[in-house]
Amino acid sequence: MMTYHENQEREAFEPLRLKAEQLLSAALDNKIHINKVECLTEKGRRNLLLRCFINPVGDLPSSFII
Repeated sequence: MMTYHENQEREAFEPLRLKAEQLLSAALDNKIHINKVECLTEKGRRNLLLRCFINPVGDLPSSFII
């Protein structure tokens, strides 16, 4: 079960996840589905660094950092 913080984080990243899926799918000419987003940025930092894990697609890496 997801904790409250994990759920809030997931909701906050949803618009970014959807846009990243669109951009990656178009750039790689393949349907990309991000199934997990992990925040790499420490709390209180201004920038946002995310590791996005995708379903296996050909020889693509299993994650992307945006």
